[in-house]
Amino acid sequence: MLDTLDLDRIVDRLSRSRLKVESLFSALVLSGIVVVGASFATLVDLRGRFPVFNAVLDLAFAFYAACFFVYLLPQRKRLKSLSQKQITRLFIFLTLPYFPVSWTSHYNLGYSQDIPWIPFTGIKLAFLCQTVLKSGDRRVNGVLMCGFAIESVILWRHFNYGAREYIQLAGEPWYTILFVIVSVSLLIYQDKMDQIQRELFIARIKAHIYESIAHLFASLKDRSNTPLQTIEISIYLLSQEMGKDKAENSRPLQRISTAARQLKELNETFDSLGPEIISEIASLESPEQLLKKIRNNLKSTGENPPTST
Repeated sequence: MLDTLDLDRIVDRLSRSRLKVESLFSALVLSGIVVVGASFATLVDLRGRFPVFNAVLDLAFAFYAACFFVYLLPQRKRLKSLSQKQITRLFIFLTLPYFPVSWTSHYNLGYSQDIPWIPFTGIKLAFLCQTVLKSGDRRVNGVLMCGFAIESVILWRHFNYGAREYIQLAGEPWYTILFVIVSVSLLIYQDKMDQIQRELFIARIKAHIYESIAHLFASLKDRSNTPLQTIEISIYLLSQEMGKDKAENSRPLQRISTAARQLKELNETFDSLGPEIISEIASLESPEQLLKKIRNNLKSTGENPPTST
């Protein structure tokens, strides 16, 4: 049965369930971050000399994200009511409004020559959020990050930010480029780490199965030991009562003796297999290797190897 056990299917189902939980919490955290960030931006707009329209737009974005937060908060206890695609769409719909919000803010401030400000601050934070939080599909995060990078390039060229001395003194556009490089690197790293965690998860499941088999062998050996001793004693007593000649010619007694000998050989097989399997659990890489090991040991003792069902 080991060679037909579909571990990959089991692990895929468990991995999808874990990813679903992580995606839901990521969307919930992202909505909370947007609410706090947009509210803070609204206060900055009102306290500074920025256009009032910027404050209204940021406040509307904060209210939009708050609606998502209120909707997602009770979904933690009703996770089965949402599919992975629905959670991914919620993550996308929560991120997409920032593109026009960011463009409008840069547009209003781009023509204000008397207000010193640093561009791309919100876009940098968006890069970090897309790197850390999971939408359910890393490709979605990558596409959104590419969209923010393209928007940054268009804004830089359209408003000619390079001609403004205070922006150059702030280290732009190099800080934004650094954020892009670091964010993409971290996104690739997290994708690789997810693959490694999945492989480790499979290894833990396999190790648990191997350990269960070893304990099963030890239990079978213990359970068969007492009946085997009883049968051997009974054969000896029957042989003494029947006499040597009659015992050798008794077919039922010979069959019982043959069965007892086979049971004893099987018991010895359990003795050799149990500790060996336990000692090799960490080194075995797949159920097929374990099954092959079991078959080889049974062949060497003269038993028929088990067949897959």
